[in-house]
Amino acid sequence: MRTFIIGDIHGGFRSLQQVILRSGFDTSNDRVICIGDYVDGWPESYEVVDYLIDLQEKCNNRNIYILGNHDQRFSEILRDNLDQFRNEQFISAFYTNWYRQGGQATYRSYANHSDKDIIRHKERFYDKLELYHLEENVLYVHAGYNYKFELDYTVHNEPATLYWDRKLYERALHLHNLEGRGAVLKPENKKIGGFERIYIGHTTTTRNNEEPILMCNVVNTDQGGGWEGKLTIWEHGTDQFWQSDPVADLYPEIEGRKKTK
Repeated sequence: MRTFIIGDIHGGFRSLQQVILRSGFDTSNDRVICIGDYVDGWPESYEVVDYLIDLQEKCNNRNIYILGNHDQRFSEILRDNLDQFRNEQFISAFYTNWYRQGGQATYRSYANHSDKDIIRHKERFYDKLELYHLEENVLYVHAGYNYKFELDYTVHNEPATLYWDRKLYERALHLHNLEGRGAVLKPENKKIGGFERIYIGHTTTTRNNEEPILMCNVVNTDQGGGWEGKLTIWEHGTDQFWQSDPVADLYPEIEGRKKTK
């Protein structure tokens, strides 16, 4: 079994299809671990989720779908105000920040579908998203965790950190830059949290890198997919990766937008 990690998709259904194809993903033998933020940004959030539900049905192995901060926001709407969902004026006013930060595209993508289909997505996808996944001392999480404490501390005391934190990425980037300037780091300092590997998304790397890189034991797979960058799929174990075309090129009919995470 090969394990592929997919970064933040943000409604980029065409880029999702590209990276699955380019990686040679095999539904008979492989699995994906998606790092979160399936919605908000580009116009095909419904299609992204529908594809991932269908992909799980086709795969022999269980895929892992992690909760991102944008997914948490949309899940809240489906949980608390599904009866008001068709009222765009209410949704845009009650969830103003979400609506302005990519949510409008998600709302309109879902509004084109029946209540039955929306409820199916809620029950089969959003309600089942995992806060994190840990196996063989490899951590998969959308944003990070409070690395000054054990993972369990974050899970039980500040779970929102798992889909909002940026300090873990900033720490890994800082150590990586120190090494790049010639500093010699102790092995234990390069192994943040004691994990063999940590896969994250959430913080777009395009200011520093248009491709994912291994920083100590951390890989950030968010290269701006769903905004102006590329979607990344990374193979655990080989550290090979494939990327989509720039998402703006895949959606030429949509004007560019300012990225707000």
